[in-house]
Amino acid sequence: MTVVASGQSGAGVTSDVPRAFPWPGLAFIPVRDAPRVDWALAWRTGDNNPLTRAFTQAATETAPPSSTTPSGG
Repeated sequence: MTVVASGQSGAGVTSDVPRAFPWPGLAFIPVRDAPRVDWALAWRTGDNNPLTRAFTQAATETAPPSSTTPSGG
């Protein structure tokens, strides 16, 4: 968002970004006919960071039933 706010770039973001990260001086313009965006988690293979594990577990536990379960790396 800093690069966008500086005028050097634009960015495509999901509809939750304006609510989660309100940014003075930026305009968020909905693209009503855009396809749905699916999210995925990615991390380095062999990453044993407990924060990565905790985040992955929390995301998996709160994901809608139709979501794919992470493969673990």
